[in-house]
Amino acid sequence: EFNMVSPLCTQTLEGIQELVLFHATFVLNFSILNLTFSIVALVGNLLVISALWKASSVPSTLRKLFINLAFSDLAVGLIPQLTFGIINATMLKMVASENHNFDVFCPIIFTFYHFSAFLLASASFFTVTTMALDRFLAIYLHLRYHELVTSNRVTAVLAVLWFTSGICATVFIAILGRSEERRVGK
Repeated sequence: EFNMVSPLCTQTLEGIQELVLFHATFVLNFSILNLTFSIVALVGNLLVISALWKASSVPSTLRKLFINLAFSDLAVGLIPQLTFGIINATMLKMVASENHNFDVFCPIIFTFYHFSAFLLASASFFTVTTMALDRFLAIYLHLRYHELVTSNRVTAVLAVLWFTSGICATVFIAILGRSEERRVGK
């Protein structure tokens, strides 16, 4: 199963390994920024979700869309951004202790990182697109908007949005893995 992502993992590992070995100060600063922004994303999006949950003046359909966007952005801060910061910090620690065997990160950790990053980026993008479409429909349909855009329909759209994001992330991993296999000539 992981054979198709192995070249992608190897390529990612080689790029990060080169940075860690030759630009350790940059990687350290980058790790600190990733970890700091991960905390900011967590706190900021939890505050947004809390405020939206209590807001009664925001229509329920729009509130669901905003909460979904805040949730996907919170997950970006908690999963791929935190994972990348930890990977970089761990590699720096390994180099400091004269251990240059970074193969422990392949393929599971890097595949998880790539999949979660693409899944959550897709979910955020599709949510923003859905919000734009929702606002267009509110203007275009005017009085018929509340009749056609219901809370149940928005929930169904969000479920499809997350399912589509999962398919996109899976296809992304598969295509990158296969294209890298072809490039390497395997």
